[in-house]
Amino acid sequence: MQNNSNKLAVLSLIINAFLALAVIILFVRNPKASGEADSDNAQPVDTMDVSNLHDKGEGAVIVYYNSDSLNTKCTFIMDLQQEIMDAQKNAESKMASKQKEVENWQKKWSDKGPLLSSEEQQYAKEYEQKQMEMMQMQQNLEQELFETQNRLTLTGVTRIQSHCRDLALENGYDYVISYQLGGQFLFCNPKMDITNSLIDRMNADYQTTDETVPADAETAE
Repeated sequence: MQNNSNKLAVLSLIINAFLALAVIILFVRNPKASGEADSDNAQPVDTMDVSNLHDKGEGAVIVYYNSDSLNTKCTFIMDLQQEIMDAQKNAESKMASKQKEVENWQKKWSDKGPLLSSEEQQYAKEYEQKQMEMMQMQQNLEQELFETQNRLTLTGVTRIQSHCRDLALENGYDYVISYQLGGQFLFCNPKMDITNSLIDRMNADYQTTDETVPADAETAE
């Protein structure tokens, strides 16, 4: 149970690190002063409605959400955490099964009693093979678990950024930052807290979809 709690803490720290370092810049400037569109350099983002945002940095509106609350109240994030826990348990189960297989193999040899020289050679050869199989299996499972954690973490970060962007564009927020107790920001103005709005938005959106977390995670790759 402690190990699973550590995995949740790692997921939380990874998500918070991504969002703390990658502060979302939510206003787009037209490169031409006249406001004419440049057909050669036009990008899909140019169609984003940024009318509520400031043209310059002066008076920019900065809001934040509490990542600790998001991790414990947002259904989508909690499901991501559960997926990582399930992947961890699955890897542990496979290793335990392999370990049991090796133990049964060792017991079979032990039940023989004293071995002949030829049997000792066979035992040593099989033992070396079993050890190699165990090491290879452990490496493969660790790699699979690492990739799963990265994939699901990226899915979580992408989803949070998307909803933060939409909230910002709708309400005129120039920046959305992530706050965590003991993190980089030691104090944030409670009046600028959008945590509940973000949680309500993400929960409502997640409830309207039939997609499971794994399928959504595949899409995010």
